[in-house]
Amino acid sequence: MAPELTRGEFLAQSGKTCLTLAAGGLLVLGCARIQSVDVEKTRPPDSPPNYLCKESEVSPAYYFRKGRLRGVLVRTKDRIKGYRNVCTHLGGPNRLEGDALRCLWHGARFSPETGAVLRGSARRPLPALNLELRDGLVLLAQA
Repeated sequence: MAPELTRGEFLAQSGKTCLTLAAGGLLVLGCARIQSVDVEKTRPPDSPPNYLCKESEVSPAYYFRKGRLRGVLVRTKDRIKGYRNVCTHLGGPNRLEGDALRCLWHGARFSPETGAVLRGSARRPLPALNLELRDGLVLLAQA
């Protein structure tokens, strides 16, 4: 027979259990990653140095790494938009889900059209990338 717990002991044990489960969940979320293409390793030899991908590869989204830059390209109704793929709340990765880019860590949602915050913990929009579309290629425009 299990020993009886006082109300205080029960609450203390329950609290520890909840904190352990919550910490485990945060670790899982904190490790969430999105598979992205390393542009430097996949760039065709004859492409310009600011090459990101072919336009046809952005369907509906394309996640990439170029040096230290982590980005996402999204095909909107009338064009391709690009953003740094780092949530402005605490730096988590974003994934296109339906009609929003959603942070995998805390659920903030951003507009694929503008990068604006739609809802959630983020307060600032996603930083936009300056893109150039030329000859069927998506290029990072020279600043």
